[in-house]
Amino acid sequence: MTTLVAIVSFRMRPVYQAAARLEIEAATPEIRTLSDLFQSMPADDMFLQTQVNVLESDNLAWQTIEQLRLEENPAFNPRAARSTGPRMKSAEAAGPLLATLRGHLHVEIMRNSRIATVSFESTDAALAARVVNTLIDDYQEYNYHKNYEATRKASGWMEQQLDELKAKVEKSEQAVVDYERQNAIISLNDKQNIEEQKLADLSKDLTDAQAEALRADSVYTVLHDSEGRSPALLANDLLTRLEDRYADIRAQYVDARAQYGPNYPKVMRLHDQADEIRAHIDAERKRIVERYHDEYVAAQHKQQLLSEAV
Repeated sequence: MTTLVAIVSFRMRPVYQAAARLEIEAATPEIRTLSDLFQSMPADDMFLQTQVNVLESDNLAWQTIEQLRLEENPAFNPRAARSTGPRMKSAEAAGPLLATLRGHLHVEIMRNSRIATVSFESTDAALAARVVNTLIDDYQEYNYHKNYEATRKASGWMEQQLDELKAKVEKSEQAVVDYERQNAIISLNDKQNIEEQKLADLSKDLTDAQAEALRADSVYTVLHDSEGRSPALLANDLLTRLEDRYADIRAQYVDARAQYGPNYPKVMRLHDQADEIRAHIDAERKRIVERYHDEYVAAQHKQQLLSEAV
């Protein structure tokens, strides 16, 4: 929630300070082992300072300036009221505008916490609030896309690990076959051969069932515990399209709300569209989780039947 404070001096225009608090979420660690998927990096002082630097960065500042069209706002850029000539190109205007925003922006971490206070001062109270809200929205969008890309990389890492594990299993199985061939391991009679072959087939089926149950258990566990960041979800084309569409509508909503306010018809329509897409995303995720749960239960049942047969 954004709060406003008026700073008034004698014979001077009042200066308003808008402030909002933001919780800094812990970073997602670099994926090197399976357990890394379910861990978060601690929010230490270095990480928190990095997030402060992101909030104060030129990229977020310029994005806010462009979204709110601050170059044309006299309360932010006094030259806008006096200028009658053509507007400067963005590259020419960037330096002074960024300096103005940085000079009135303050970001501080509350002591012994992960809460950041973001404040902005302006002679226009509404403008001060819009700058704070837009900057925080842009920061959250930045972190969303950053975490999304990190999850996609984690998905690729898991696929590589599974391929390597499969290759090791195939190599071990081939070594057993080669050993039996080299040492002429045969049965005493045909009947024994048949029985041993049946047992071997059952053992192989049991091994395959155990591997399938383990795979299903791993996938379901990741789906259940990873809060939407599992490779199985990321590999779903429909879910990926819905996520991309949601990000696009969300960006339009943030931009429109910054320009027209929350009650403007277009803003309300975009908000409803974003909620509808989010509902579709949640339903699709639930469907995928239920499907993998059914596969996991079926694999466990098959493994139990084969164990009893062996």
